[in-house]
Amino acid sequence: MKKLFRMLTLGVACVLLASCGGPKEPAKNNDPLVDKTYESFNVFGNNKVVQGEEEVDNDWAVKEFNGMTAISLADAKALNADLGTTLETKSIKGLYKFEGLVLGTKDAGWKAKALVNGEVQEFNGSYAFKACGCDKNEDDEWNKTCHFPSPECHGESLTPSTLFITANMTATKDENDFDHDSNPVALQAGVYTVVLATYKAGVGDMNIMCGVGLVKTGDREGYVAPETYPITSVGAIGAFNNWAEDVALTKTGNTFAGTITLDADGEFKVRLNGEWNYSFGAGALADQTYHDGDGNISKPAGTYLITLTLSAEAIADFNSNKTIVAFTVVQGL
Repeated sequence: MKKLFRMLTLGVACVLLASCGGPKEPAKNNDPLVDKTYESFNVFGNNKVVQGEEEVDNDWAVKEFNGMTAISLADAKALNADLGTTLETKSIKGLYKFEGLVLGTKDAGWKAKALVNGEVQEFNGSYAFKACGCDKNEDDEWNKTCHFPSPECHGESLTPSTLFITANMTATKDENDFDHDSNPVALQAGVYTVVLATYKAGVGDMNIMCGVGLVKTGDREGYVAPETYPITSVGAIGAFNNWAEDVALTKTGNTFAGTITLDADGEFKVRLNGEWNYSFGAGALADQTYHDGDGNISKPAGTYLITLTLSAEAIADFNSNKTIVAFTVVQGL
């Protein structure tokens, strides 16, 4: 009886297969590969993100606009054939992309290192970025749960010609100062699609858990640090002199001081080298910090002592060290 049942079952299966044109392979290459370990995957760093016709500043926080999208192996191949071929050799758990990451075009204020043809090179920090796995907390806010790569999630570069990721995934720095916290670094400024692949546990050398790749989609000029800007003079300029010629402040050590007289209520600023490259106004006076595009200082009629003290580094090169030690405007002297 059992034998007869198996034969009937097999016969029905054969009929069904025949009616469907025979057995079919699952379309794995066309299915998005979703890693459910985290609720979301994002990219972030001191760089920019293309938003329609604009480029907005990205940062190290998780934002709605820097979320990644799950893709298939076929999608990855369409982005870049070599990348797709590399991914086919991996035991992939999840596969994601982010389009429109602008790298290397702004001043991040710090340096990132990469190993290029065996030599260590320094790049502006805006060439660097990281991906992360994110979950929402009880307040429905996104939190970074794991960085890629990181001590917990070792990584490798899927596109070594465009992206450097250190092979040193230990806490101890190697001879080139790389360790498991070193950021991935783009080797050229430009607009990129980022591809993140998470792997099944234990795959690859050094227990690699992810791969990150960059596919360049557009050109952008890389950030170039401005030339040094040594301070040769500091002066006050404003309505009291028709914004025409600086009243020089006398230098003593790292301090510049001098007096101005306002015959009526008026506005003024303090500037460097008789130029408008760098000036100090109401914002600097309020919080002792340099502000780009600072507003004018407004005071009633009277005589004022202006005192500006800068760090020695700022006097030697104000571009790289905009440090105000003290800035005061005192009336009645």
